[in-house]
Amino acid sequence: MNFEDFIERRESWGDLSGKENIFSVAFGVDKNFVPPMGIMMSSLSKNNPDRNFDVHIFLNSIFEKDIKRLKEFVSIYKNFRLNFYYVASDVFKNFHVGKNYNVATYYRILIAKLLYPKVKKLLYIDADTLCVGKIEELEKIDFEDKIFMMTPDSGEWLPEHKKSLGIPENENY
Repeated sequence: MNFEDFIERRESWGDLSGKENIFSVAFGVDKNFVPPMGIMMSSLSKNNPDRNFDVHIFLNSIFEKDIKRLKEFVSIYKNFRLNFYYVASDVFKNFHVGKNYNVATYYRILIAKLLYPKVKKLLYIDADTLCVGKIEELEKIDFEDKIFMMTPDSGEWLPEHKKSLGIPENENY
């Protein structure tokens, strides 16, 4: 299976040529989560002004107003390059989606397949997250022989969410 065939087109905005201290980040979003992703990237920059970010965004569509905002973002934040991967809309059409997750959830499958080995280490972040500190500690984590690492989710909504996904109450999500 050639995962490259799942991407209809690519484009990049911003330039990190000649820059060092680059940290790779990825998002999988639908068009409704582009604004929260922009807020997340702003918080990432605010708390890590000395870092450069190579951002990989997997989506299948985007509103024109958000294109304008993101182009303005990279014109202001010169420490960002945004790489867009437009996923063919029929790729995950038969996958299960529900109230708490949509087809963009499955873009995570493509991220590693399309970016490795070019990108050796990458942080996937949900678009509705805020960065409230430095990312250096995350970068220092040794994956050893693991292909990915994750942190368990938490919050008052978690029991209902786990139930909707069929995850037993005593298991991590």
